[in-house]
Amino acid sequence: MAKKPSLAALLLTCAGAVPAAAQLPQTLYYRFNEGSGTTTANFASPGQGASSASFVGTPTWQTPGQVGAAHVDFGTGSAGAANIATGWATDLSADWTIECWIRPNASSTSVQYIYGDTTANNPSSFRVFLGGVAGTGIFLRTGWPDLNIVPPFAMNVAGLWTHVAVTQDATAGLLTGFINGVQIVQVASTGPNQLRGTNFRLGGYTGTSSWNGAIDEFRVWSVARTPAEIAAFWNVELGTGFALYGAGCAGSGSFVPTLLPNGVPQRGTTFGLRAGNLNGGALAVPILGISDLQWLGIALPLDLGLLGASGCNLWLSLEAVLSPLQANGAGPGTGSVALSFPIPNGPYQGAVAFAGFLIVDPVNSLGLINSPAARITIQ
Repeated sequence: MAKKPSLAALLLTCAGAVPAAAQLPQTLYYRFNEGSGTTTANFASPGQGASSASFVGTPTWQTPGQVGAAHVDFGTGSAGAANIATGWATDLSADWTIECWIRPNASSTSVQYIYGDTTANNPSSFRVFLGGVAGTGIFLRTGWPDLNIVPPFAMNVAGLWTHVAVTQDATAGLLTGFINGVQIVQVASTGPNQLRGTNFRLGGYTGTSSWNGAIDEFRVWSVARTPAEIAAFWNVELGTGFALYGAGCAGSGSFVPTLLPNGVPQRGTTFGLRAGNLNGGALAVPILGISDLQWLGIALPLDLGLLGASGCNLWLSLEAVLSPLQANGAGPGTGSVALSFPIPNGPYQGAVAFAGFLIVDPVNSLGLINSPAARITIQ
């Protein structure tokens, strides 16, 4: 794998650097990347509860995930239909953070419980839900106080993915709610907080009004994460530093390029990218950028159909366009290219950049197709 100039490393390490720590959650961390089976691994360190949480009822796997390879859907929301037993003895009596992605399957004003513990009383049972008194937001029922997080858009909309994070700073006496990495509400905690229980679960909190929707990237921390930490890592998979977004478009032979990492983008190591499913001999151009929102004032993604490449998109800004690489392989869909670049040591943890490939292909009048894109976060 040939190394490229230091420009790539400089871009990755300097783009969007924030003073945040990307360590793993201490209590629970479900990536939901298995895609099959009846358990999901707890990647928290050191972790509490079961090392692999068990499905109860019939949650189903769906791909891809909002972040990562897969996510879990909890079905129709009928009483006790599906949930995940974590094995964690709930303890929210000190500092903590709970965060995850959620997606309703249907637009509804009815109460739908997403996670909680019916045995954790303070004096109300701990639960988080959409609908009912939550209005168009999401409601955290704790009893010391409750917290209603209402962003400037309706969350109870079918198919809408939203990231929700809640922190408690016990020393400061503050309960704070975030939506999509942005602080929405903060209230004073009115203790004493004695939220402890034995039955924390996902997909509901009792046998009634289960969650008619999906969950991805569920995390419980034993610390109150800072706003900077929430903002830096709400949209990435922790411990990998690599999250795909956007879709590739088909080239000659109807093959769609793929994008995979080689290693973890860790400071002081060499990280790589690999584009696959290419036609043998095709030229692939690595591209790197610092934004997935705009480039030169143009909103992203940019529909390349406007330039003659129907179904293709530019998913990232073009701060660095590297030299073309020629795909190995001898036939349609058999080729791949790879590049690597060193990531220097330094205060770059949390730096974010975006990457992908543009592939030369005569399938359209522009003569280009695109791979998926990746958000890369330095670990």
